[in-house]
Amino acid sequence: MFSSVEHPYIVTLIGFCVEDSEMILVIDNVSNGYLDGYLGNANDICILTWEKRLKICIDVAHALKYLHFEMEDQKVIIHHDICSYSIWLDETWGAKIFDFWWSVFLPPNQEDEAFYSKSHIGRKYNKDPQYEKTGKLKRESDVYSFGIVLLEILCGRCHAPRPHPGREPRAVKQPSGTGGYFKNIAAEIFIRTVS
Repeated sequence: MFSSVEHPYIVTLIGFCVEDSEMILVIDNVSNGYLDGYLGNANDICILTWEKRLKICIDVAHALKYLHFEMEDQKVIIHHDICSYSIWLDETWGAKIFDFWWSVFLPPNQEDEAFYSKSHIGRKYNKDPQYEKTGKLKRESDVYSFGIVLLEILCGRCHAPRPHPGREPRAVKQPSGTGGYFKNIAAEIFIRTVS
């Protein structure tokens, strides 16, 4: 699936090598790392000016539009893991979607443009509540996840800890009766600004 996607805001697979037990992917240069590496750290977030943040948001939106509506032969890919640690930043601070591990390919003209799954695949963070409830994965599931990323960029921090290789991130408890994590972040930012 990854090799059939060619778009300026999606990491390009240049090549691969399999030799004995060694496997290597050769991809685009994404020299500025993951987006989540700049969120939550006061020193690093200063690097992401509002202009750069806006560019990142627009780049990811273009990539999702391509995956959902502009691929050859009316194909559709639902990424199913849009989050700040699946967005890489290149040398010009352009955003590129990566990590198609949980992606779902929908054949052309599938009647309701959804994938049904008995088991809920993917990471638990940024997951569309409708998918959790019905098992029906749609384009809107990616849009929901992208909305979480937009809030993270606006607030300057991730809503979940970065996963460690081979491990899911630990759950972040929402304080009861407060309206959730992002409400607390917004209140904290407001208090710092007023002080």
